[in-house]
Amino acid sequence: MTDTVFPTWRLYAPANFCSSMFPKRFLQNLRTLSVANIATNIHSQICNLSMQGNLEEALSLLYTHDTTHSSMPIQTYATLFHACAKRKCLQHGMALHHYVIDKNPGAQNDLFLTNHIINMYCKCGHLEYAHHVFDKMLHRNVVSWTALISGYAQSGLVRECFSLFSSLLGSFCRPNEFAFASLLSACEEHDVKCGMQLHCLAIKSGLCSEVEVITALLKSYANVGGDIADCYRLFLETSQQDIVSWTAIMTVFAERDPEQTFLLFCQLHHESFLPDWHTFSISLKACAYFVTEQHALAVHSQVIKRGFHEDTVLCNALLHAYARCGSLSLSEQIFKEMNFCDLVTWNSMIKAYALHGQAKDALELFQQMNMHPDATTFVALLSACSHVGLVDQGVKIFNSMSDDHGIVPQLDHYACMVDLYGRAGQLSEAEDLIRKMPMKPDSVIWSSLLGSCRKYGETHLAKLAADKFTELAPNSSLGYVQMSNIYSSGGSFAEASLVRKEMRDSKVRKEPGLSWVQVGMRVHEFASGGQHHLERLAILSRLEILVGELKEIGYAPEINLALYDTEMEHKEDQLFHHSEKMALVFAIMNEEKFPLGGNVVKIMKNIRICVDCHNFMKLASYHLQKEITLRFPDYGFASWWNCWFRNTIYFIVIGERPIKRVQIAILWSTLLVACGVLGYVEIGEGTPCFHGHGRSNRERRPPCLELGQPSSNFCNLDNKEDTYSVASQSTAVSSAEFRVLCGSFFLERPQCAAPETALITQIPGFNGTFPSKHYAGYVTVDENHGRSLYYYFVTSEGKPSEDPVVLWLNGGPGCSSFDGFIYEHGPFNFEPAKSAGGLPTLHLNPFSWSKVSNILYLDSPAGVGFSYSKNQTDYITGDKKTAIDSHAFLLKWFQLYPEFLSNPFFISGESYAGVYVPTLAYEVAKGIDAGVKPKLNFKGYMVGNGVCDEEFDGNALVPFVHGMGLISEDLYQEVNVDCNGNFYNPLNDNCTSKLGKVDEVIEGINIYDILEPCYHATDSEEFNKETYIRLPSSFRKLGETSRPLPVRKRMFGRAWPLRAPVRAGIVPTWPELSNTNNVPCTDDRVATSWLNNEAVRKAIHAAEASLVSSWVLCTDAIYFNHDAGSMIEYHKNLTSKGYRALIFSGDHDMCVPFTGSEAWTRSLGYKIVDEWRPWSSNGQVAGFIQGYDKNLTFLTIKGAGHTVPEYKPQEALEFYKRFLAGSPI
Repeated sequence: MTDTVFPTWRLYAPANFCSSMFPKRFLQNLRTLSVANIATNIHSQICNLSMQGNLEEALSLLYTHDTTHSSMPIQTYATLFHACAKRKCLQHGMALHHYVIDKNPGAQNDLFLTNHIINMYCKCGHLEYAHHVFDKMLHRNVVSWTALISGYAQSGLVRECFSLFSSLLGSFCRPNEFAFASLLSACEEHDVKCGMQLHCLAIKSGLCSEVEVITALLKSYANVGGDIADCYRLFLETSQQDIVSWTAIMTVFAERDPEQTFLLFCQLHHESFLPDWHTFSISLKACAYFVTEQHALAVHSQVIKRGFHEDTVLCNALLHAYARCGSLSLSEQIFKEMNFCDLVTWNSMIKAYALHGQAKDALELFQQMNMHPDATTFVALLSACSHVGLVDQGVKIFNSMSDDHGIVPQLDHYACMVDLYGRAGQLSEAEDLIRKMPMKPDSVIWSSLLGSCRKYGETHLAKLAADKFTELAPNSSLGYVQMSNIYSSGGSFAEASLVRKEMRDSKVRKEPGLSWVQVGMRVHEFASGGQHHLERLAILSRLEILVGELKEIGYAPEINLALYDTEMEHKEDQLFHHSEKMALVFAIMNEEKFPLGGNVVKIMKNIRICVDCHNFMKLASYHLQKEITLRFPDYGFASWWNCWFRNTIYFIVIGERPIKRVQIAILWSTLLVACGVLGYVEIGEGTPCFHGHGRSNRERRPPCLELGQPSSNFCNLDNKEDTYSVASQSTAVSSAEFRVLCGSFFLERPQCAAPETALITQIPGFNGTFPSKHYAGYVTVDENHGRSLYYYFVTSEGKPSEDPVVLWLNGGPGCSSFDGFIYEHGPFNFEPAKSAGGLPTLHLNPFSWSKVSNILYLDSPAGVGFSYSKNQTDYITGDKKTAIDSHAFLLKWFQLYPEFLSNPFFISGESYAGVYVPTLAYEVAKGIDAGVKPKLNFKGYMVGNGVCDEEFDGNALVPFVHGMGLISEDLYQEVNVDCNGNFYNPLNDNCTSKLGKVDEVIEGINIYDILEPCYHATDSEEFNKETYIRLPSSFRKLGETSRPLPVRKRMFGRAWPLRAPVRAGIVPTWPELSNTNNVPCTDDRVATSWLNNEAVRKAIHAAEASLVSSWVLCTDAIYFNHDAGSMIEYHKNLTSKGYRALIFSGDHDMCVPFTGSEAWTRSLGYKIVDEWRPWSSNGQVAGFIQGYDKNLTFLTIKGAGHTVPEYKPQEALEFYKRFLAGSPI
């Protein structure tokens, strides 16, 4: 290198610099030492200065004592290059590089030092020099490659990054985790395929569990809009999580699911990770989406504890969060106490004032700014002017942007100006501004103009705005709805009808207007007219009285807002029955259940409020002497808002877009806890959690990834009594009570109407955090008899608001669905108790079906598990009665959990549920066809190793045992000839004799899985002789093994004796067959001991012992009649209607062999659309599949027994997930 390329190092070492920088005694001491000792001292001083950030002093010390260069350690130069890179001091770095070449030429060949030089040039953005040094290297290692790749990645040069990475692989140098992390950081939206390829390569390289790679993958997938559930799974796969990976996953959730970000913040705290600056910043960003300041207060307390309370960036985040949560006073307090205010600080405070309608304060603060404003500053100012109608002031500010500050207006500024003109009725000015815009208007601008046109009845301009808006947002109903309303308001009902028809033809649906109000601990939903509310008639009666009272003090219905051409009185009825009016009246009727004597009424609405309801609420507030808070989403315009009205009724705008129904419930529930229970009266005018200022709609809540129940100290992060002393000082509740109340802030699943008593907060035996929400309880299907069915509901760990709801039924008949919960696909794995009388230990099940679905375990019929009836005659039942009761259960259950009503719904089960499932599915489909409400979103069903038909099931065993090599070819041919293929109902003695030989050969094999040994408990009760003789011969020696300890191999009561298919008439239960609760080859003590523990029963909301004495897996308390006949006709009926069906079988089950299921599915005569082939899981053949027409699929699971998820949990989850998603298996 020459001096023309690198500035000479002497330029940075003036003669008097060192003498003025260091004490004379220090320099004198150096002169008395040897050269080697001097070099050592210089190295030590340089390292200390570099670590302290005194780069210039460190360089000066090196240059002044350049005579020691030959003895200077390489580490000294590396330390200085590192300091130059950290501070991005290119000139100092170049000078140092020249110095090394000049004074110590041999050092530049040192691999360690050269890597530091490359890193310095990359960090300083001089990639040309970095690549030049790299090309001159005699030897390279992975650090050399990684440093250069990282440099190109930081500069956004993706193509060059991948080119270097390819060269790295071609050089037979194995990339490390930092190389993958650097390359992944360069992947942008258009590089999603490259990111996936890197992910695969990282897996092959064994680096996918490294925290650096996982963190980079999280960021990469988040940037390209990847599924946040997949991101969370990646996070869980990290071999050693650190605060960086925690912060990364929180960043993924911050905007798309802020509740989960806060839950993650609490979780990392409880797992003893210390949040850093970045973690707090992301947490506060999420808190800005919440409705109250309680979340921000919790994070703020930790910021103070960690000593970050004076950090400007975190103070800005706090200021913004408090303002967005409705606490302007806290924002002002943060602003006044800050030691230094940057531009973001000023903008945030101005925006806070604008958000709260304090335009005067925003303008005054702008005048006090001691720095130049930017584009964000003017967005906040124009928004403030728009909300209070300061048109002249707003125009002046807009013009000053380019004239006085040199800032070119962007889309956001024009949107504010259009809104400003529109609110003030200056529509021609708004239209003229849009035409003169230097860029193309977006949907927000047209929606703002459209809203203003509706307010002022400007039909022609509204049509233009609606057309433009629909063109930009074709899936939004806003344009159609507004135009229909404008035509209706003007009396043009024919045109309004045409607009609505056009919307239907475009398959665009309008979200129905709904309102919610919380009374006591329940959230009540109202549609127009309160159609489905139990107290509808009483509400309408009270509403009629209130309307009459308000008319006497000046209320005049805005009948021009009626949307249909009807008589005058009917038009008034349309207005009177709006959902928010119904909610208000219901709240008044129950005011004794409200805090503060019912003086504050809070209503949530999912769409804009009309002018008539505005006037109605205003007068109702005056007449009733109550403060009414109505919260609703804003579409980017609030043209109806009269600012003088805020002192009487508080309207809180939620972002710029309509929010989802399921989101509103949790917002409202949180609001009531904060403002009702704790005694807060005024909520403020801020914007809460789920929708921010951005222009794009947030996706429906995923939920996701639900992190489980908060403990009682979840909000109090320090677990100290005084953490929330400031927040709770205005109420009488104690700090401990306050923490319990705050628990409801962190519910990750909105509960529109779910009974609060159903929520499960803890389970004995499990000490961790639930991965999702759990509910349990009873639904009464017959009030007269007191017939109640027990359920246990586990919400999805993925996206509970979208994932399917799957009903699980076990067989028997008479067996509890806790069979599936405990032993198969429930959320926990059970470890037997270590001591007699102890409880089993519960661990999370990595293959739980709740990973991808909301799963509902049902004990049915009454008398099974925890289900019961107060009328003993109900225990005489059968297939059809069970199906009817289960259908009644579903209808009532979905009324309790309406937020899941739109989710796809499936029915699933195994063994005798081969009857339960299709008969229930038939009832559900029949109800849907008949218009029964609520309408279930039924999509299909699954049956595993299920009974179906007497003939097909009975004939399945012999071909199965022959195919599995359990009987000889000669015996098979003999029995086949003598029985003529009719094995289930032998017609001659020869056939019976040969079938007896078959029984003798296979009688010692485990019926549930022919590969599994049998357990015979040494302490089990002996069967009496009579009972023993009654048992099939194949069962008499089952379980006689040398195993000394009982180990559960298969579940009690789920199978029938060999060649004993379910026939019409009374079906015997296993307890009836054996006359005991013990069955050979089984041991169910884990389930029995756990579910009969008093603490467990209380935790899962099981009935008292007086109603359900003791839990048994399979009961003999019912008298069950198989009265539905063959299931084949049921399957034909359901599949012909388009419902999807999956029939799956473990291919080693001898109880209900797969040969029977394969035969009856083939007998339906459907066309084969997917010929017999293997299907794979985890890269291995997992079984075989054959697909038929009409969405019927038959599938086997290789190596599985009777209860497939118990034997092959990973494979079971795989086909289950694919079937629910409608993906190829």
